[in-house]
Amino acid sequence: MSMSSKRWLSWLFVLGFFATLITGYRAYAYAPLIRFFHLPQNAEARTGDLTVNVTGELSPWVQSAEFRVNGGDWVDIPQGGPRLPHHTFTLEIPLVQIRPGRNTLTVRAEAAARSTHSEFHEFNYNDVQQRLPREIVWENSDLDVQDGYWETIDVAGEARVRPVPGHEGYDRILLVTGSFGGGRRIETSVTFRGSDPQKLWGFGVLPLWAGHPDEAGQRPRRGWRYGLAWFYSRYGGVGVEFADRFGAEEKRWENAYRHLQPVPNTEYRLIVEAWPEFDHAQERTRFRQRLKIWPTAEAEPKRWITIRDESGFLPVEEEYAVALLAHRVQAEFGPVKVVTR
Repeated sequence: MSMSSKRWLSWLFVLGFFATLITGYRAYAYAPLIRFFHLPQNAEARTGDLTVNVTGELSPWVQSAEFRVNGGDWVDIPQGGPRLPHHTFTLEIPLVQIRPGRNTLTVRAEAAARSTHSEFHEFNYNDVQQRLPREIVWENSDLDVQDGYWETIDVAGEARVRPVPGHEGYDRILLVTGSFGGGRRIETSVTFRGSDPQKLWGFGVLPLWAGHPDEAGQRPRRGWRYGLAWFYSRYGGVGVEFADRFGAEEKRWENAYRHLQPVPNTEYRLIVEAWPEFDHAQERTRFRQRLKIWPTAEAEPKRWITIRDESGFLPVEEEYAVALLAHRVQAEFGPVKVVTR
């Protein structure tokens, strides 16, 4: 090879190196730093610790990220397990920062050698309780997600909701209604697709969901208060629970379970009721929660799984939302009907 040919090859190598460098930087410079999973257009009534949430993920290049509501103070975007694995986030907007009608959300993120990436969003908050009965059919629905990445899919001509495959993590929660008072009956169907057998998993309905109680300013919030009806692998069965936990304090709960192993790709019908019940002996009112769940292809059983909130974890005078729960599992939920007496 001649000297001139060697020089030419050297120049080609140098040019190729710089072209690759420029292409790589352009990809870095224009790649989005913020990706939203769910930006609600409308949020139904909240009370207590139930927040309006926005979910998404940050690019691994992000060095700092903040958000603010209605022009208020900037707050760091929280991350960290178990609720927020990898680069995902949940912005929890408390009721004290929300006003009826139009609200604004601004999110910004920064990375090295990048311009600040900003996103502006508006959402409407309706503080009036929704009228019941209601049937949520999911088609063209604005999903009101508490945690995770959910999607609407078509199954045999029916709109159903599920965690997006690959995003099945810890306590994926989707609101069905906003907060309202009193008892309720919820009917839906759910098809179990599969889970990681090496981890605890479950799926079902939160007929009484009060959000994540915690200290002011704690993000992500760590507590929970709920009435729950679901399959849960810890007990190898299906059951009902009442539970209360403030922040990182020890969990308190009552539960009742019955053995029933869900079969993959099988649709189950689920009915759960939570009604206030007066105890004449103790002169107090507590929620009684009961559940039926069975394969849709079979006849409805007569027997309920029942539990009463003896410890008063969920005061009957307060208001609660209804939500769906998928915990480290892939499951598809059909239309949901919510009624009161």
